[in-house]
Amino acid sequence: MNIFHAKFSTSQITEATGVNNDTLQNWLKRQLIIGQKDIVGGGSQGRHRQYSFFNLIEIAAAKALVDAGMGDLKSAFKAANMFAHTGGGPLGGTPERVPGCPFNKCPGITLLVAGPGWSDEVFMAPNDSALKLYTDLVFKAPAGREGCIFVNMSDVFDRVVVRVGYRPVEVLGIAYPKGATA
Repeated sequence: MNIFHAKFSTSQITEATGVNNDTLQNWLKRQLIIGQKDIVGGGSQGRHRQYSFFNLIEIAAAKALVDAGMGDLKSAFKAANMFAHTGGGPLGGTPERVPGCPFNKCPGITLLVAGPGWSDEVFMAPNDSALKLYTDLVFKAPAGREGCIFVNMSDVFDRVVVRVGYRPVEVLGIAYPKGATA
């Protein structure tokens, strides 16, 4: 089955993301999960919630940001929502990125970089310097972008996809049917 059309139970979400059920329920009640409109069911006994792949990635990304030290949950979920529910074609030398997936470029890693009220998705090639990347993002960026968190979304994606029973390479093959660019 295509992961982009699959539905996941609450127990699959908690197991795949590492978010415990109480925290997940708290996030739902506080309407922090921005893609919550995509969640079906719930609300009454016997109506089990079903989450989309994009909800799964949003929750996993938010947890990764929180675990990395981002204390502002609203900013964490705003950044996670942007990664999980939006994408974009190749712009200005940046590879294509399908919502919820790493950039279409191998080898390399996709980073989610976030601070209070802002976030960016960044592709980092193997020969890129982490210091240069940080300098480009923080010191050359508009004021107010100090104090950011970096999360390796390539790792988060791989880990979460495997935990729900899919192979990352196959998922990326569906997301990018023409193949990853080298």
